[in-house]
Amino acid sequence: LHREGHVLGLHSYDHPMRMADLSQDEQRSQYGKNYDHLRRICGRPVAMAHPCGSYNDLTLQILRELQVVCGFGSSMHPPPNRLLPPGPLEILRKDSADLGLRISRPV
Repeated sequence: LHREGHVLGLHSYDHPMRMADLSQDEQRSQYGKNYDHLRRICGRPVAMAHPCGSYNDLTLQILRELQVVCGFGSSMHPPPNRLLPPGPLEILRKDSADLGLRISRPV
């Protein structure tokens, strides 16, 4: 995919369902391992998607330290733990699973 010009982004090492519930060290390990794999393949990853849309302030701090510049949620609504307006690491988007359902069952 990288050789074809696609941007590969972080997601996590083994996809915890509730990243926001993990400690800072656990989150750092999840993103650090995934970052190292992608860096070896395609250079420094600059994008990411939050697993199951779960993240918190610690997540965003870790992603900034890794110099990730954009991050995608899994909903058109920010998670309930976010009080501030979304930033570049919190881009809202329609969940792909929901889009798949709409394609297979037209409205």
